[in-house]
Amino acid sequence: MTKLAKLHLRLGGIYALFGMALGIHMAAKADYTLAPVHAHVNLLGWVSVMIYGLVYTVFKDRPVTMLMKLHAVLAHVGLWIITVGLFIFLQGSGSDVPAIIGSLLTILSMAVFVVILFGLTAEPKEA
Repeated sequence: MTKLAKLHLRLGGIYALFGMALGIHMAAKADYTLAPVHAHVNLLGWVSVMIYGLVYTVFKDRPVTMLMKLHAVLAHVGLWIITVGLFIFLQGSGSDVPAIIGSLLTILSMAVFVVILFGLTAEPKEA
């Protein structure tokens, strides 16, 4: 398993714990204001990041490329900016600009991942 795959799998687990803890906190307080943060952490953090890790594990024989590293940076930075941006916005303490920036980074990371997937799943060239 590559370091990149391990990074995604480990962080995916951490995001799952964070998302679940936030869900329990909201339920205990009966205040669901942060439900969008909870949803983004679980779907982008837990689900997407774990899928990235599993895909990179399946293709562990392929070298880790700069594009894969760029994807990781965009995905994780985008997630954190969305999460913090949404939290601040939903608390009524700021604008939605950080969440928008995080969203743009996240969709860019998915576009990069799709390019990577096409490369990983391409038919081998004949010699």
